[in-house]
Amino acid sequence: MYPLVTGATGTIGSHFSDRCAKSKVDLLNISRTIGDSEQYLHSTIIHLAGIVGPTNVLEDIERSRKVNVEKTVEFAEKLLELGLSKFVFASTSHVYAKSEYPVSEEALIEPQNLYAEQKIEAEMALRNLFSNSTAELAIVRIFSVLDWDCKDFTLGGLFRRIAEGDTTLQIRNGDDERDFLTPKSIAETMEGIALKDGMSGIWNLSSGTSVTVREAATRMLSDVIGNTLVERVLPGQSDSPRIIGNNQKLRSALPEVDFSWVPGSYKAKQ
Repeated sequence: MYPLVTGATGTIGSHFSDRCAKSKVDLLNISRTIGDSEQYLHSTIIHLAGIVGPTNVLEDIERSRKVNVEKTVEFAEKLLELGLSKFVFASTSHVYAKSEYPVSEEALIEPQNLYAEQKIEAEMALRNLFSNSTAELAIVRIFSVLDWDCKDFTLGGLFRRIAEGDTTLQIRNGDDERDFLTPKSIAETMEGIALKDGMSGIWNLSSGTSVTVREAATRMLSDVIGNTLVERVLPGQSDSPRIIGNNQKLRSALPEVDFSWVPGSYKAKQ
């Protein structure tokens, strides 16, 4: 049976192949979502649905926790009753403590924001729920996502608005180091995790390569706005100057996957 993807209209979810079906889950009304639908019997779920990102969580912390933690765990519990085969849960690299070095799956946990706090709470509850089950639980900690189709509140959204001609915008913290992958490559890898047996556990989904914000801006914007890019990227670092993942565990499990960051070319709106 092909995987079902929740959150399939989101930045990452929209890139899954036709081998995956879309699950229009309403986490605030799980009974109505599941109902008597046979698609959930003995299913494999890739769970991306939720309230994503620190900014969105802060807009309504209680509702976010209800969706990202309580209802996500309830959803998994209902699926286990229906003979769930595998649950692939999208988490975040921001659950890790700040580090000067690439972080492995065993690195210190110290959530960097409320969104990460909710994700690690959900992780712990899911691990407890699946501890006495034969179903597989794969927790995928996603590092930085960057391409032209990212949301407005992200770095990719900022790059897109600059490319579209907004001359007032600047790119701050140009010296920050990140570990970028495109939404498409993340979707392809999560699909691989869902389709392969024996992928239980925690997995860092990252390129394993450090790229500064300045380098990323140069790669994506230099051909679009030319020499003006230099004055648009400001030096300095944020409170999280370096977020790099050690992805050796996932590389070993999926040796056929290319973990390099390859953003698309900018296409102006017609």
